[in-house]
Amino acid sequence: FNAPERQAKLDGTDEAVVQLLTEGATAKQIATELGISHRTVEHRLERMKERYGAKNTVHLTAMLVAMHLHRETDRN
Repeated sequence: FNAPERQAKLDGTDEAVVQLLTEGATAKQIATELGISHRTVEHRLERMKERYGAKNTVHLTAMLVAMHLHRETDRN
C-alpha cells in the first residue's frame, strides 16, 4: 500500500473533518461538531476522495491514516 503521491495541503476545516472521520464520526456528527451543514461535510469528503483517488470514504480514511503514519515514520 503506497501513500498517495498528491499530498495536497488540507485547510483547517478539512483537517478537522479528517480528524473526526478517523475517530469514526459520521458526516452528520462531524457537521454538528464543526457547526456546518452535513452537506458541506459530504462535499468536502467528495472533493478529498477525488483529490486522493479514493474509491469511497473508507478508502479515503485508510489513505489519510497511512499518509499520517508515513509522515510520522519519516520524522523519526
